Amino acid sequence: MRHKKQAEAGDFFFCLMFLSGKKGPIMLNEIIKTAEELNTAALHYRQSGNMDGVRELAKAHAVSKKQTEEFIQGSRYRLVDIPIEERKFANASEKLRAEMFALKDAGFADIIGQYLVNLAKTDSALDAQVLKKHKMLQRCLDYVTQKAYNIALEGAKKKGENGIGPIQAWHSPATRFFPGYLNIMRKMMKEK
Repeated sequence: MRHKKQAEAGDFFFCLMFLSGKKGPIMLNEIIKTAEELNTAALHYRQSGNMDGVRELAKAHAVSKKQTEEFIQGSRYRLVDIPIEERKFANASEKLRAEMFALKDAGFADIIGQYLVNLAKTDSALDAQVLKKHKMLQRCLDYVTQKAYNIALEGAKKKGENGIGPIQAWHSPATRFFPGYLNIMRKMMKEK
């Protein structure tokens, strides 16, 4: 038996081959819903030598001419990158690492992401929560940032100050205790 992901891609490819022989790229544009399907269709056209089909498909999906030509020439593996929210991940670690790579923030995202990776390895409930499509590392970072800002703002108000700047929020005593913030994140990840 084929792997489920292979079966889905194979079934789409079979449908693609059937439709492309009858209607061409215009009909395909109506059934393509994800970046993965767009890449499959573009690859089919490229392999069958239908470069005009690739161009029409790319134009219909707002893919740049440069990116399209790179794909046609073979210097680009996929016509479009698959967004993280469309990818299928085997576990939380895989998803979090992809999000950490996309965020490119070794000073903050990687620290919190790695903490969550380690937690998810030992907590199957957290692993399942992280895999939900609406759970994103960026949202966790926004939540932690908002909490740090609120704590620093409360401290400033106690001192009689009207507000704080972003630098002050991250240099507040509250942010020195990341485990506490990471527990807040963990609770947030388990919500909903």
